[in-house]
Amino acid sequence: MSCYISTSKKDKDMTKQVSKKSASSNAEVKALQREVQRLKLALADATLERDALESLLEVANEYYGVDMTTLKKTSSPCNPALFRK
Repeated sequence: MSCYISTSKKDKDMTKQVSKKSASSNAEVKALQREVQRLKLALADATLERDALESLLEVANEYYGVDMTTLKKTSSPCNPALFRK
């Protein structure tokens, strides 16, 4: 026993509309996924840069004998009190 369902023009038009919305939704999802990926990479770059600068600052502080707690409390980095003798 077979069934035959006739489709009207209205049904076909509705199917086309759903397909268009689905296609545009897929494009929007892909665009959002690309944006998320771009933001993740930017965050990773910023984190690596911050970590590298913190390491550089620690090495420079050790080399020049700067006390970080004193450095944070002063407004001028050229203050001679920052350097241990």
